[in-house]
Formats: sequence, C-alpha cells, structure tokens
Amino acid sequence: MAWRSHGKTNLELINNLEKNGIIRSARVKQAMASIDRADFISVSPYDDRPQGISCNATISAPHMVWI
Repeated sequence: MAWRSHGKTNLELINNLEKNGIIRSARVKQAMASIDRADFISVSPYDDRPQGISCNATISAPHMVWI
C-alpha cells in the first residue's frame, strides 16, 4: 500500500499514508502537516516516491517514515 498513498495535496498525502498504516503516530502526522512537500519539490510533490531535489540529492518517499 505504500506506493498507493499519493495525494493531490499535502494533507491528502498525509491522510492516505495514515489510512494505509504508514503513519501511526499523531506527532509524525502533525510534523509532516507542518511542512508542505511542495516547498522542496516542484513537480508532483504529493507523489509517494523518492524525488530529486538538487545537487544530486533526493528526498525520500513519504512512506519511508514508517512511524
């Protein structure tokens, strides 16, 4: 289910991660909701997959949180 947690908004992504059993902590959900993934990724920021951010670096897929 991890790769099926995409959303159209940051909140939808987070809610899908919770619904799919990836996020199991209210503190993690709150932390993820406080920072919009679109601040770091310009294309498809709410896809649940790793993505390049710059300088040959990637941002992990949101489902990698597992908390």
